[in-house]
Amino acid sequence: MSLPTWTPGALSFEAVRLEGKYWRMVEAQHRVSTLKLVDTLDEQSLLEDLVEDTKPHIPLECRHLHYLLATPFRYGSVYPYGSRFRRAGKTKGVYYAAETVLTAVAQMAFY
Repeated sequence: MSLPTWTPGALSFEAVRLEGKYWRMVEAQHRVSTLKLVDTLDEQSLLEDLVEDTKPHIPLECRHLHYLLATPFRYGSVYPYGSRFRRAGKTKGVYYAAETVLTAVAQMAFY
C-alpha cells in the first residue's frame, strides 16, 4: 500500500483554523548586531531605519501582529531557493508553531 501524495491543492483543502496557545522559538532578538558597525545609538537607530526601508512591507492584514509573528508574512514575493517551509518560486509559506515546549525546542535544535 502506497502512502498518499500531498499536493499544494490537497494541503490547502485540509487547512483549518487553530485557536489556543502555541509555542514558536526564534533566534535571540535581544542583541542588535548593527551596534558593531556604528559609534553611537543615534547612528545605530538610523542604520536600523535604513535596513527596515529595504525590506518588503508587512501585508495590511498582518500589521496588527507582533513583529515576530508578522515578519514571515512580509516576504511573499518569489522565494528563490526553497526551505523546509516553502518550495522555490512564488508559493505560500507555512507558519510553524508547536503545541508543547518540548516540540518547539526539538525543532529549533534540529534546524
